[in-house]
Amino acid sequence: MFATTHVLASVVISQHTPSPWWAFFISLLSHYLLDLVPHGDKPIDEWIKRGSYFKRAITVFFTDIILITIFFFTLSQKMAFPSAPIFAAAIIGGMLPDVLWVIYELYKRYFEQFRVFRYPMVKSQLERILNHHRKIHNYIDSLVNKKITPSGLGVAIQILYLGLFIVLALYPF
Repeated sequence: MFATTHVLASVVISQHTPSPWWAFFISLLSHYLLDLVPHGDKPIDEWIKRGSYFKRAITVFFTDIILITIFFFTLSQKMAFPSAPIFAAAIIGGMLPDVLWVIYELYKRYFEQFRVFRYPMVKSQLERILNHHRKIHNYIDSLVNKKITPSGLGVAIQILYLGLFIVLALYPF
């Protein structure tokens, strides 16, 4: 799922939670719940792996950052913001699984060969967390004869989620 979707979900959650701790944990849970829904970004993952991994991953990352910035500045004029600690905790919780995944991928591709990270226990725990994350990503697809959701349908699902989260951010219940 694109980071934009996770961030907008976290914004909505931050508007409805009383403390930073609740905002963090509910946003973290929302990340995994959103990732359960097939979201068709396998072609993007394959595109990243086919070329210069770092350059293509950075391209996808900055595209997400630009979209988040556009949504933030567009919505910030019209929506009610919670306190800064609640808002920040929600965003961190909603993005943490993907941030851990990116850190691990960068380590595995660029730093492991130099033996920079010499804590095998930490590495194995991170791998366990990421394996659960990967299973969540593929869970529903695995129920439907192991077929991957078409990317067009997955992107349409993400756009529907984005629209829902924008409406909920602008008109909190």
